[in-house]
Amino acid sequence: MKKQNYKLPLDISRFFSEQGGHLETCSELESIDQHIGLLLTTHCGEHGFDKEFGTRLWEIDFENIVSRSAWEDTFVKFISEAIEHNEKRLTETTIQINVRDTLQEEASMQGYSVRKRVDIIILGTVISTGRQHGFKHTIYLGPLSRS
Repeated sequence: MKKQNYKLPLDISRFFSEQGGHLETCSELESIDQHIGLLLTTHCGEHGFDKEFGTRLWEIDFENIVSRSAWEDTFVKFISEAIEHNEKRLTETTIQINVRDTLQEEASMQGYSVRKRVDIIILGTVISTGRQHGFKHTIYLGPLSRS
């Protein structure tokens, strides 16, 4: 029997509808990509059923960066740990990040905030196919200053 990969976010109303009764599905690659996105945006301990699910990225969100390379190494390590522990459909993963500051207008505050934009590229071998595939995600880290 072929394994079903369900599309995130789950639309539970479709499952309980009179016509449907089915959750929306997606390809395995889409499912892995969505799962990685969920991992990156979930703090360890936040998930009620699995306290190990997520990443420790948020531990270094507001950290004063003394050494940018050490900070980036820790960032990559946290992502690597999360994928190794939580995404069993990938193996031989490598992670690359590109960190840059971005200026964002804050309409409600009538000012600007400087945030870190982190582009994350995850390359890995999909176990079911033996093929390499890449996944790209972008996250923004906490406001560093306001003007």
